[in-house]
Amino acid sequence: MKRFFIFCIAAATMVACGAPAQQGPAAYTINGTDEAFEDGKIVYLIKLENNEFIPVDTLTVENNTIHFEGMVEEPEIRYIAVENANPRGSELFFYFFLEAGEMTIKKTTGARLGGYAVVGTELNDKSYDYGKTMRAVNESYDKAQEAGDNAGMEAAMAAYKENIKTFAAANIDNLLGRQILRDYGSMLEPQEILDILAKAPQSVQEDFAPLKENAEKALKTEPGQPYIDIEEPGLNGEPISLKSVIENEANKYVLLDFWASWCGPCMGEVPHLLETYAAYHGKGFEIYGVSLDAKDESWREAIAEHKMDWVHVSNVKYWDTQSRKDYAVNSIPSNFLIDCSTGKIVAKNLRGEALKAKIAELLD
Repeated sequence: MKRFFIFCIAAATMVACGAPAQQGPAAYTINGTDEAFEDGKIVYLIKLENNEFIPVDTLTVENNTIHFEGMVEEPEIRYIAVENANPRGSELFFYFFLEAGEMTIKKTTGARLGGYAVVGTELNDKSYDYGKTMRAVNESYDKAQEAGDNAGMEAAMAAYKENIKTFAAANIDNLLGRQILRDYGSMLEPQEILDILAKAPQSVQEDFAPLKENAEKALKTEPGQPYIDIEEPGLNGEPISLKSVIENEANKYVLLDFWASWCGPCMGEVPHLLETYAAYHGKGFEIYGVSLDAKDESWREAIAEHKMDWVHVSNVKYWDTQSRKDYAVNSIPSNFLIDCSTGKIVAKNLRGEALKAKIAELLD
């Protein structure tokens, strides 16, 4: 399972953002009984504030039961951790939405934090149902990946992104929907992000200013827009600019390709790249590959093993590359086809047979 294809809200980014207010303080209870909750162990109810975990309540387990109660002003993200007030070092922890009502700790299967979820209130039930949906998509992706089924992987990824878009759009008025957009909005098309934010209150739009800025930047890389020049070190360590490749008189079309050796879908595209390059390089087709590898050896080995004989550049710093940021690339593989005669992007994200078909249309 790849880094960008997992439903799990990262602890470091779990921050409340403009949750709708309740009509004053309201009571909540949290109850859960499980043999994993061993008698005598200390359990912490924790909030995350300024990137620091702060215990707000504690208890000692009795009869394998956890019970917290109190008052809450508005929905907030909280954690429950056992034997350590820092969830990252706890032997068992899980997150949930602290909101008014009776909440129950439920044991789950699949990729939930700690193997437990909280249910019984509106946001927690929505979170649980959304998680089940996304785990099913993840399982479809894993099966397709194991079978080498690129079409199946594509379909699963498309379903994953569609679920994010639909859920975020329908829940932009609550904390969960905003958190999904915050953590996974970068996987959506730029106009989809802008459309979702356009329906949100002004305060929410301000909170999402970085995401909005990235979406607006991505619009500048849509077909019809002029390419943005970038430069990274080549295989010999010397910098190679995209401009130098585009202005090479031998080239008519250049594919700017963002990839990495650790990315399964990227490597799944390599046979299509090889086939298209072999057929059309002599007619003016070139590839400028930008790797997001973190290990120089892995990058070079992949190029040599697969005989990828086109232009390669990388600063070998994983996602920390200005080139990726300039093109607003937040998932890979991503590519942009550039017409050397006009300097404009004519297509993007050509995958599988679509790449060869497009190049054939242009060069045959």
